[in-house]
Amino acid sequence: MDINEMKKNWMQFNERLEKSETVNREAIKKILSQKAQGSYERLRNREKMGVYAGCFVCVMFIVMFLTGRMQHWYSFAVLESISLITTVYGFCSLKALPNWERNNGGLTQMMHATAKYKKLLAFNRPLLLAIMTVAIATFFCLENKGFDSAPKYQVIFWFTIAFIIWCGTSGLRKTKKQIAEADEDIKELQKFETE
Repeated sequence: MDINEMKKNWMQFNERLEKSETVNREAIKKILSQKAQGSYERLRNREKMGVYAGCFVCVMFIVMFLTGRMQHWYSFAVLESISLITTVYGFCSLKALPNWERNNGGLTQMMHATAKYKKLLAFNRPLLLAIMTVAIATFFCLENKGFDSAPKYQVIFWFTIAFIIWCGTSGLRKTKKQIAEADEDIKELQKFETE
């Protein structure tokens, strides 16, 4: 084998190696992109479900009031206002997370969106949980089914309060975990793209 043949073989080998490296790099980028998009979309879907649930609860309270299942209009006003506040909060949180496909700002915008969502969550979720707990307690007291009533209503009252607090705190922990995953996945994808 002469030197020209060796050079030719070496150049072919280099070309194949570069093609293989490019294909591998594209495959890794695609996997990282899908992972980042999946964790980001889970956050959006969580907020969407919150908005849908809030709308359902608003309608449910209206139906309960119109069918006479709530005794007083002020009980209805308390519950309806808190469900509206919760729904509006969920909608604002959803707006803080732009859709991945419609994103024009790239990964930097996604990182800013998750940071903005994290700030919104840190202050508003505990406040919202406290407001909901007070509203439910107020409702039970206004309907005379709270502290001074039959034991079955007291059990329902304390169970409802405990359930709201449990759902709020466990949901907050799960959401914080999902935010951390989304942040990490987006940073990993951005780091890979800059290399």
